[in-house]
Amino acid sequence: MPRQVEMTADIKVFWGEPPAERSEAEFLAQLREDFAQRGIPAVILANYFTASASRQVDFFVITDTHACHVELKRYPPFLVGGTNGPWSARRGDGALEEIDRQNPYTQASACKMAISDDMGAVARQDSSVPQPAPGREFYRRIDSVICIFPRLDHQSQVPDDYKVRTMGYAQLVGFLAAPGRHPGWSAGHWAALVRMLGLTDADKPPPTEPGKTTAQDRVNGYLRALRDFYSRDLRVGPPAAHDR
Repeated sequence: MPRQVEMTADIKVFWGEPPAERSEAEFLAQLREDFAQRGIPAVILANYFTASASRQVDFFVITDTHACHVELKRYPPFLVGGTNGPWSARRGDGALEEIDRQNPYTQASACKMAISDDMGAVARQDSSVPQPAPGREFYRRIDSVICIFPRLDHQSQVPDDYKVRTMGYAQLVGFLAAPGRHPGWSAGHWAALVRMLGLTDADKPPPTEPGKTTAQDRVNGYLRALRDFYSRDLRVGPPAAHDR
């Protein structure tokens, strides 16, 4: 578990609900610690569904110089896969075993497009929001990464291109800390996105009515299980080619 450190940077987390997967909770705690140690202020949107297309987003990490969607996968380190179809992991005996999940590349690409559409919705409501170049969309101004947590073997054969990168956690931290794609939004513009999505400040849980929490947790758990079931079986077609 990540050790406790004194926060040296303002790191805000907003989520649809607390991460249900242990790997997601560990990733979030570790990322907050690493950003704090590096003195990197950040806004992290976690475990929510986009308003557009209802895509489940693991993390959307925003710093002063970088905005990046993160699709988190706790897979074995050695992986083989492409932009379509299932990926495979190397077992202890050296054989490859197919991972029965949606293709991570198409999943990440679809989430990136949905985030772009949500950003477009915010921009249409506020003329002060910086816009992409004419004829372009916001997905050109953000990055998308498949993060294999905790690490990715360097001999893995997986997609890594200008649309979706694939990397382990240590490489991701360096990638997020460096300048990258960013739409030039202010804190107020990101706050408008958080409000539109109805996300909760993770450090200030909202008060609940007595007796309501358990029932609401059951409903949320049911909806999450239902969405996960259908998204697992969803087969996304090849992503459209986009300009850099």
